[in-house]
Amino acid sequence: MKSVDRLKWSHVVYVDDDYVYVWKVMEDGEYSLKCYKFGDGELLQNIDYQGEEGLICKIMMNYNPHKIEHSPLRMKKEKLVDVWGEKDAEMIANARGFGWLLLLLENGDHIAILDQDGHLRVKRYKDKDKYFDNFATQFFNHENLWSDKQLILYQKYSSLNIYNPQTLQLQITLPFPHFDIRDMQWNLQHSQLIIRSGKDYCLVNPMKKE
Repeated sequence: MKSVDRLKWSHVVYVDDDYVYVWKVMEDGEYSLKCYKFGDGELLQNIDYQGEEGLICKIMMNYNPHKIEHSPLRMKKEKLVDVWGEKDAEMIANARGFGWLLLLLENGDHIAILDQDGHLRVKRYKDKDKYFDNFATQFFNHENLWSDKQLILYQKYSSLNIYNPQTLQLQITLPFPHFDIRDMQWNLQHSQLIIRSGKDYCLVNPMKKE
């Protein structure tokens, strides 16, 4: 219960099997980004920052525990290059108009940039990248975000979009205005998508070619 109380009034940005990243607005108007480790609820890192400066955090997920580097987000492009290098700085500069907090997650050849709401803004695989201008591009689990088989994204109240995760080319668009998706899981055994809202659910099956 103590670990749950620590996250009260916080907003989850990213979560996987071992870590959760949350931000919180402090009483003095400052913001705080916290990284917790599941199991014992240990606070691994706490980063305080000013809202007007923003924050960019790079999380290197191949380290245990995660290696975290950070800097203010509102910097000139030249300064971003000095701090982050040309490749990362280019992505950060193009994505930072989306908010005041960005997480750059690096997992092997995969890179993803999330905003303060946990929405996907940039996906990169090796030298290929894709920017998402829609302010509600959602993914539903970390396995799908890092998958080499498919990347399934949800445009709220609009569609499910399936991308090739290596070329980042759009493969399938499935219109989905039926209800607001709250959770989505991939059933490997039956090759089905299980989609849920607060009250409803549906199954999405692949079409067999005749």
